Amino acid sequence: MSSSLTSATTCSGFGTPTNGCSPFNESPEIVFEAQSGVEYRIAVDGRDGAEGTFELKFAGAPANDDFAAPTVIPAEPPQSVYGTTRLATAELGEPDHAGDADGHSVWFSWTPAASGPVIVGTCEPFSNLDSVLAVYTGSTLGTLTPVGSNDDGLEPGVFPGCRGTDSEVLLNAV
Repeated sequence: MSSSLTSATTCSGFGTPTNGCSPFNESPEIVFEAQSGVEYRIAVDGRDGAEGTFELKFAGAPANDDFAAPTVIPAEPPQSVYGTTRLATAELGEPDHAGDADGHSVWFSWTPAASGPVIVGTCEPFSNLDSVLAVYTGSTLGTLTPVGSNDDGLEPGVFPGCRGTDSEVLLNAV
């Protein structure tokens, strides 16, 4: 991976979880560059002497942050895959997706079992993510050929799926 950013979050309280934490309580978070082999000590305290239970969560860059390690989507639609662009990075040589030069991309790979039109879309009902979606063919960043892209977040991209053709699908965060 091209970065070693790490996120640590504490969650406390009660209520309906949103992204794993209660919307009714403060959830402090620290994002920092973690160094391999360094031991970090983490302190959790209650403000003004408060006491209670909590959950300490850690996150690093998504496993599919790099083009070379995409999440493989099964061949037969319909499919739905959960993912995050949180702590993801852009790689050297990565194209601008849907004209967006900034971002934090994650990669998916899909090889359809049958040819025909398909719809690829993102759904972010409880997120502030303004997604940028792009579909390419090609086996390296330098040989990618755009198939379709969308940056408006309202309509999914429709593209012709070709049986046996490996498509690289990218989700980028603005």
